Amino acid sequence: MFRRIALLWCVVITLALAGTAVASGGAGTLDRSFGDRGKVLTKFKHRNGRTSFGHPNLVPRAYSVLVDAKNRAVAVGTADQKFALARYKPNGHLDPSFSDNGKVTTQLSARHKKKNRLSRAYAGAIDSHGRILAAGLALGDLSGDRIAIARYQSNGHLDSSFGDHGEVRTLIGSRFGGCSARAVAIDSDGRIVVAGSGQADSWLLARYKPNGKLDRSFGAGGSVTTPFSNDFDGAESVAIDSQGRIIAGGFAKRDVALARYEPNGILDPSFGSGGKVRTNFPGEVEARSIALDLQDGIVAALESREPANVRHFALARYRDDGSLEGSFGNGGEVTTDFGGHSVAESVSLDKSGRIVVAGRATGPGQRRFALARYLANGELDPAFSQDGKKTTTFGSGNETQGANGTAIDRRGRIVAAGYLRGKFALARYHGGGS
Repeated sequence: MFRRIALLWCVVITLALAGTAVASGGAGTLDRSFGDRGKVLTKFKHRNGRTSFGHPNLVPRAYSVLVDAKNRAVAVGTADQKFALARYKPNGHLDPSFSDNGKVTTQLSARHKKKNRLSRAYAGAIDSHGRILAAGLALGDLSGDRIAIARYQSNGHLDSSFGDHGEVRTLIGSRFGGCSARAVAIDSDGRIVVAGSGQADSWLLARYKPNGKLDRSFGAGGSVTTPFSNDFDGAESVAIDSQGRIIAGGFAKRDVALARYEPNGILDPSFGSGGKVRTNFPGEVEARSIALDLQDGIVAALESREPANVRHFALARYRDDGSLEGSFGNGGEVTTDFGGHSVAESVSLDKSGRIVVAGRATGPGQRRFALARYLANGELDPAFSQDGKKTTTFGSGNETQGANGTAIDRRGRIVAAGYLRGKFALARYHGGGS
């Protein structure tokens, strides 16, 4: 009898310990070994020494997050009208080997003016040498925005071998038209591709050699302009597939739009209609972020604004030829309700082909980071936070906050980066293995 009771207690204790392990380290739970129980907030200063917030151009905001070969997270964004980067050790602490204190800011706009002009980084990438690229826009002297790129060495200092002492500013088209980069990718030859908006509300892609000079073998003298609707169009994301083809995602007026280019910048006629795909979903929709699967299929995270300004997480999956993947969700599209308004901003695929999407969810008096993980067929993954969805609140939840970027480290942990009013905000979650 006593032996049976002892055995029963062993089983109970084992199950309790297993339950505790699942609760503390299951897929979708915050990784408490990162920062403050899974969350990190980082302040930036502006020129008079105070934390910068208030004006939209001054509010520190991370737009992208990268993970390097040492599992260090790099947040890329903007603070005080400058490019702003922060690197974190695997435990979430700022890495003092990066620019002495873990943070760096760079003003890429015209410098001969005393007035501090606007520059903003929207995207980042890490090359095969561990150098960090940040891309966005810089306001010119008397003209519109320019494409702006900065490259940093692993220690956080600008790389003097790139462009003009580590910086590149490019105006494509008329000096009064303006252009900007919203996304960046690096190909197998180390060439840098940026995608964004050009003049006349058209898509703009540009490619640079590893030294920062425009690659004249790409498109027309280093750039490609792609019109879609002749209205309000723009590229928001870019990726390079296994054949070196360049895929850009964004919007054409109110529709999701994709385009694929051959390595020389010519539209690929085997993709969609003459290299372009335009998908009309209900409401106003744009591809905020794209990721490629092992078959060069495309998964797009969509910002979906339906009638009455109702917003939901949305995803679409396309085959290699640009057609919608009918077996994914509802005819190629998936919509996820977090309650209230929710916006998907970034998508990543893990080693098992599961889809991780990060963004924000808002409700009455509540603002949160929002994550969802999906199986390859578009169904929410029940192994992730029990129902496939996870929200995280920084502070009281009353302050403006949300995730703009996501990345997956070598241990399968998910890092999301965004903002909490005047700070960079990061959270790391357990991925739960393969």
